[in-house]
Amino acid sequence: MIPFHKLFNILFGTGMVQLLTFYKGGGGGGSSTTEQRIDPILRPFITYGLEEAQDLYESKTPSYYPGQTYISPSAQTQQALQSAQNRAVAGSPLVTGAQQQLGQTVQGQRLGLNPYFSQALQGAGKVATTQFQML
Repeated sequence: MIPFHKLFNILFGTGMVQLLTFYKGGGGGGSSTTEQRIDPILRPFITYGLEEAQDLYESKTPSYYPGQTYISPSAQTQQALQSAQNRAVAGSPLVTGAQQQLGQTVQGQRLGLNPYFSQALQGAGKVATTQFQML
């Protein structure tokens, strides 16, 4: 069996001891000694945990379970996944309509459908036409 302090160092590294070391600051002369100890209340729990870890480490690992380790998807889930795949492969029917609408708008076929826009253009158009004719 590995001694407790060696097992602690293996699991947590020797850097943990340095991390838990407190140094006396400032002042002159004198010296201090810091003693590292685990709280007596926690000692049995830590000892038990480390012993269990050691037992698991030294034991044979369990063999791989050859059976299915997950629940099969339901029929509804499989149907939903298939529908999503079909839509992804075929594309959205909305895209074609949106492309047609955009093409018509770019070609100016949608400009006359808004009466407010037509009225706004008429006013600006009259001013531009009058100024052009005066040249």
